[in-house]
Amino acid sequence: VIHHWLLFQKPGGVTDGAIEDSEGTHPDGDLVHGWAPGGNAIDFRKIEDGNIGFEFSEGDGFVVEFHYNSTDANAMDASGVEVCVQKQKPQHVAGVSWLGTDAILGSAAQGVCRPANHTEPIHLIGVSPHMHLKGKHQK
Repeated sequence: VIHHWLLFQKPGGVTDGAIEDSEGTHPDGDLVHGWAPGGNAIDFRKIEDGNIGFEFSEGDGFVVEFHYNSTDANAMDASGVEVCVQKQKPQHVAGVSWLGTDAILGSAAQGVCRPANHTEPIHLIGVSPHMHLKGKHQK
């Protein structure tokens, strides 16, 4: 039933419990995490002895976007996202870097990892290759 989900951080908050259609872009938000069948959950508390995580500002909100492969109104889905927070800033601040493009209408896409605002070595802790119906090969 579920194709994938995406979790976005939105500065300034969101309306709790609001459900609305979306085109899948959030120019005023930052992608925090996503999942697709075959992918694994990431528990940052278990990486680097819990010294890694995202930094959020007070008042930020979250939007979780679910994309489905089914038009069956009776299909059941129990997907969800759990966000654990703490008051202390993590020693290592995590971020997500897009490779390629989210403009899936083209015939090819490629990208280079260039995370912004880094002042120390970057450590990759996960990758999540994903393509849609036009996808034929990925490396």
